Amino acid sequence: MTNAEKGKAMSAIVIPFPAARRMGKIRRAAQELIKRAGERRQGDGYWRHVVRQMADGMAASGVDGDTIDRELNDFSRAVGFEMARLQTRHGGAA
Repeated sequence: MTNAEKGKAMSAIVIPFPAARRMGKIRRAAQELIKRAGERRQGDGYWRHVVRQMADGMAASGVDGDTIDRELNDFSRAVGFEMARLQTRHGGAA
């Protein structure tokens, strides 16, 4: 007999793949933001789209709000570091 059949509530802790380690997504976001640096509205719109997609995906997977906020903050920091790295490596222009 399973726990569900015994009337016991089952729960699980969802541990997302750390957003700050999604290097492909981080690099793409950093490159796009650098490319759109002179077009603030487009850069802001792109960033909001990326963050909303990530938040929606995590929420759909059952990740709680505090964890989503933490993951998005970590992702944001990682994108900022990657932008700085790319701009330094390319003499200020990626």
